[in-house]
Amino acid sequence: MITRRTVLQGCLLAPALAHARPLRAGDEVTVLPTLAHRLPDGALQVRIEAWVFERERNPTRTRLLARALGLDLDDLNAADRQRFRQRAALFGADAKDGRELAVQLPGRSALALPASDEQGRVRAAVPHAQAPRPGQWIEWTVVSGARRFTSRAQWIGDEGISVVCDIDDTIKHTQVRQRREMLLNTFAREFTAVPGMAAWAQRMASTEPGIAFHYVSGSPLQLMLPLGVFLRSNRFPDGSVHLRSFSLHPSALLDEDAASRHKQAEITQLLTDHPRRRFVLVGDSGERDPEVYGALAREHASRIAAVLIRDV
Repeated sequence: MITRRTVLQGCLLAPALAHARPLRAGDEVTVLPTLAHRLPDGALQVRIEAWVFERERNPTRTRLLARALGLDLDDLNAADRQRFRQRAALFGADAKDGRELAVQLPGRSALALPASDEQGRVRAAVPHAQAPRPGQWIEWTVVSGARRFTSRAQWIGDEGISVVCDIDDTIKHTQVRQRREMLLNTFAREFTAVPGMAAWAQRMASTEPGIAFHYVSGSPLQLMLPLGVFLRSNRFPDGSVHLRSFSLHPSALLDEDAASRHKQAEITQLLTDHPRRRFVLVGDSGERDPEVYGALAREHASRIAAVLIRDV
């Protein structure tokens, strides 16, 4: 069976697809903050995560999306209308498959990446010669011709505590259980933090040596840019971000378990990549975090230090 892990490990030097081609003028690339991890032979690998897309620029389609979601743009204030247009352009984006990219790490020549898949995603793990001190970040840059998109990966060290933190209704006010409020909070309103959660995370980050944060969320990849602003502006600790692929196709909208499967797969990967670390799983009662985290805690009893659930 082909797993996400075998893809990550085997795709680095895979030959380019026959239809692969460079970025076009309208293409954009979103890069995610990631992690480095140590292989059994002691070598270090840096995770690369990127999304290639062309945003929706047709205002008629934006209005149709608002109508399909049951939102009247005329009921929104000017700032919320503008935010809706910006985020709708990302949700309506055309994912670009078969795009050729390369990645460059400090002191290294560019390495070819696998072509973007049908969801526009590029995932790879590339070698890094020397491990920095635990907690330090390694800058990496996705390159296509003269265009460059820079992110970074944290080397968290072999041992310590990793805090896996959900986003929606755990640290960000979303109201997933109330459809209209959830849509407004996702598409139109400024993202707001759950009171007290940023201070709690800051205390954790400052008092526990070797701690690392991983934001594992069912939030769509399309929201990476505004979520990045949200995390920074509310002073949540720096960490890797793990968002799920999402489309507005009816089959995707009706898949209620997609977010849970994504979280379980990402946390399992973190456990596998960092076998000597212990994990704290932080979520909320609004979706299926208690069930997902409970199953992981039973399967990895010696690795899960705590499960913390915010009651919404």
